[in-house]
Order: sequence, then structure tokens, then C-alpha cells
Amino acid sequence: AKESGQHGLFGGAAAAAAPLPEVLPDTDEWPEHELLNSEYATLGFYISGHPLDKYAGRLADLKAVDIASIEGRRNKENVIVAGIVVQSRPMRSRRGARWAIVTLQDRTSVIEAMVFPEAFGKLEPVLKPATPLLVKASVLAEDVGTRLTVEDARPLEQVIDRPPSLLRVRVPVATLGAGAMERLDQLFASRPGRCRVEFELVLDDGAAATQQTSKAVKADQELIARVKEICGEDSVVVQ
Repeated sequence: AKESGQHGLFGGAAAAAAPLPEVLPDTDEWPEHELLNSEYATLGFYISGHPLDKYAGRLADLKAVDIASIEGRRNKENVIVAGIVVQSRPMRSRRGARWAIVTLQDRTSVIEAMVFPEAFGKLEPVLKPATPLLVKASVLAEDVGTRLTVEDARPLEQVIDRPPSLLRVRVPVATLGAGAMERLDQLFASRPGRCRVEFELVLDDGAAATQQTSKAVKADQELIARVKEICGEDSVVVQ
């Protein structure tokens, strides 16, 4: 009894022996995705980071908006959102058609997204819990709150890993002087690749005109950063 460290119920004033220290084995650190998944499974939220953190730069290039910013947007406004599938609830319409209500979470908030039968038919395989998605949707503003209507969705890793096919530079005509064009020409000539380049020229009255080019570049983060230095922080869209 002394060796076990237990006291008697009716007396036994003798001090119990101290338990032997527990020896823990040396093990490797968990991979980041396993650590984050375990945090969420245990606590319902992330502590050491978020699965979307590593995509932050690329998501900015894709013009993805934070979920927290969707509240208050106008009804039927088109948005691009990156989020983790927290829950997918299958539903059936009165006519028996299958659809789903999907809960998406990003680094800022959560939102419900409606995936109606036409979209659900092609998207069902990717609407799995813990899947990071890039979602094209429209805002559904209702009295009870704001939700999304999903039009298309793709696994985020497929989008990020796929080399971009189009680099669109959007600039006001009034600010695009000869010096800026010369710098862009030199930059594009120094970084040949397979990504097409086009310009979206914004006129003084707000109208925009698209100008195709014959240039093709390697649209990596360095080139995008240099284009932004020349034309402005919000001047680049990569698709």
C-alpha cells in the first residue's frame, strides 16, 4: 500500500511514498496540419495558427475577401471566399432534389453557404469537413442574417498549386505614363513564362476597356510585387 502511494480510509498516518516520476518518450513534433486539426477537434477553435495562414499571399492575389467583411454587402454581390468546411448538412427539396447547407470558416469568422441542387450535383465530392475551398458565390442578404449562395468551389490546394494562366493589370489611363509602360515592358521581357498578360484600362469616367497583349510571363510573387510597385497595390489580378 505504501509503495502504491495510497492512504487508508480510517487512519494510517504514515506518509505515503512519493510516486515514481513518469518518463515520457521523445517523439517528433506533429506536422502543422495534424496539430491544427487536433486543436480544432479538441477545443472547437485553433490556437497556434490557422490552416489558411500559409495561403494568405496567394489569396490576396485572387481577390478573396474575408468572411467577416461579407455582412453588410449588397444582396447578390459576387464574392470569392476561401474557407474551411466545418459542417455540411445534406438537404432535400420538396421535389426530392438534393442540396446542402455548408458552414465555412476562415481566419475571421464563419458563414453558412447554400449549395442548391444544380451546384450541389457537381460539387458534392469536395464538400467534405476540414476541406479548404476557394468558393465563388453571391451574397444572400436576409432578415435573419447574411449567407452565401455557392456557384462554384474548388479545393484550395489545387488552385494555389496550379500555375496562373492570366495576369491582369488594372490601372487608370491617366496615371499610366510612358515611364510606367517602359518599366513594365522591361519587367515582362526579363521574366518570360506561360502566363498571359492583359491590361484593364480604367477611363476617367470609370468605364474600363480590356487590352490584350502578346506577352507571356512567369507570374510568381516577385513579379507580382514589382508590378504593384509600378501600378499600385490593387492593380494586379491573377487567374
